[in-house]
Amino acid sequence: MPSGRLVVVASDQDWMHGVLNSQAHLHWAAANSSTHGKGNDLVYTSTTCFEAFPFPQWAPTTQDAVAQAARFVEQARAGLRAQGLTLTKMYNALAQVQGTMSPAYTLQSAHTRLDTTVAAAYGWEWPLAKDEVLARLLALNLERAAVVS
Repeated sequence: MPSGRLVVVASDQDWMHGVLNSQAHLHWAAANSSTHGKGNDLVYTSTTCFEAFPFPQWAPTTQDAVAQAARFVEQARAGLRAQGLTLTKMYNALAQVQGTMSPAYTLQSAHTRLDTTVAAAYGWEWPLAKDEVLARLLALNLERAAVVS
């Protein structure tokens, strides 16, 4: 049973997993999280990080492309888990990737594909600077909030 600061996104949709693991969402979540503890650990909230996040307006082809890219990220993670790496070790290894022989190269490639595919779902070219991603997401958020009001 989730409690406390745990946020559960109950979805079996691969596209959802993909968007939530994309740089677009990670930038948004970091900018809209609070912090706690000595290390200023981020606190992801359902209100500011999830509910306020402007998901792409989906076309079936872009939603399927994001789902496929998300599955590729999971396949890359599975390959690294089979080599005994935990999630923490996998993502620490991403900082050390140098060339295609690195064990984490496939994971890095998978995330690049995911970020490119999610950006395409928004109609954006990738890569974009963090500030540009945040500005575009905020504009979408405000535009959609104005329609609801």
